[in-house]
Amino acid sequence: MDNTEIVKKPINKDDLFNKKKRFQINYDLLSRDEYFRIKENNRIIKKYIDAKARGNYRSLIYDVNEPESTLSKNLEVLRAVENSLNKSFEALTQDDVDDLQTKLNNDTVYTTCSIINKRKISHDYKLDYVKNLKQFWKFYRMHSRYELGKEIPDITEYLRIRKQKRLNSFIKFISKDEFDRLVESSNSTQMKAFLSVYFETGARVVEILKLRKANCTFSMEQNAWIVRLPNEKGISTSKMAIELSFSNRLFSLWMETRKAFGDDHFVFNYSYQYVAKMFKEKGKRYLGRHLTPKMIRKSTTMYLINSNANEQYIRAHMGWSASSDAITHYINQKAIQKPDALRNKIEKDYYSDAKKENDELKFKQKLQSDQLERLMAEIAEMKKGQVDSFNSNRSSDVVSSKEMLKAVFDEMLKEKEKI
Repeated sequence: MDNTEIVKKPINKDDLFNKKKRFQINYDLLSRDEYFRIKENNRIIKKYIDAKARGNYRSLIYDVNEPESTLSKNLEVLRAVENSLNKSFEALTQDDVDDLQTKLNNDTVYTTCSIINKRKISHDYKLDYVKNLKQFWKFYRMHSRYELGKEIPDITEYLRIRKQKRLNSFIKFISKDEFDRLVESSNSTQMKAFLSVYFETGARVVEILKLRKANCTFSMEQNAWIVRLPNEKGISTSKMAIELSFSNRLFSLWMETRKAFGDDHFVFNYSYQYVAKMFKEKGKRYLGRHLTPKMIRKSTTMYLINSNANEQYIRAHMGWSASSDAITHYINQKAIQKPDALRNKIEKDYYSDAKKENDELKFKQKLQSDQLERLMAEIAEMKKGQVDSFNSNRSSDVVSSKEMLKAVFDEMLKEKEKI
């Protein structure tokens, strides 16, 4: 990031939505001492950002090829911290950090997007405050030691944010039977395979969309496909290989069509926007409820728990660490369910067989309606080819129709004269 010549250019607002251009705009302002209100902050933060871009500073090691979007966020969060402290970072004291911690925990730090309608910052953004300030201060201590020759205490060591209180809300999920309806309602082999594998693996949507042919191998011994979901930085961790069972047949049919493709090709040709829209439409049409991609992952977890799978297996299957307590919320959800005997009695008393048959009939009618729409579209296409021939014969048909009417009229006159 050489800035020997800095040219001041007007900012295009559309560039702010482009991650690379947004960082370049912020970095240019930083280089001109115009990004932070206090000039001293611009100079020391620029050294910090340059070190992160290089990947190291002295004994400090940063991620190689740090994304520009991450560096841009570092700048934006540190500027928000400066607004809260209203002080040069180099002059910070323990009392300043303690005061900031009190403000964050008492919800008296607000966004700077509106002066009139102040909004409290979210819990996640508070964590960003703490994380970015701690990382910068670690760099600044190292910089002071080697560049300025003085030792600075770690005033951010005890900077903490109070844990967020979470309500014990119910998990929104769908049953295996409901998911089978979604698969049955799909027409293409790819969509059927996608839905089946998505449910059985419990993948995050970004993992299933970035699944490549190289991640899938066919085991002759088990006569089944084995899928290893890819690792996505900052999103997922290493996962166990999953042997497909109920989705194996549909996945095999789809992989037959992918034989000619290389190992680097994606298995499914879908975008996140398409998948989200598809789940929304199918959920509303066939299940009568709002459905999102994330609900499928939750549904897989509940399916495994209700199948009495081992907890360690579930953690490994879902890509959680062995010590993760994420499974606790799902187990509590299962504990709230009624015993089978009581549930069966309630269903027998309040839900008749006629209602179940009616629900099934409605579902079949929707499928038939879809098939009829496709059939009508095909008929319309077939008729479209006959329009030209119909127009060419139309004039002769009109002439013959006139002659016929004249003959009928003459016959009626003859009958009248006889009378």
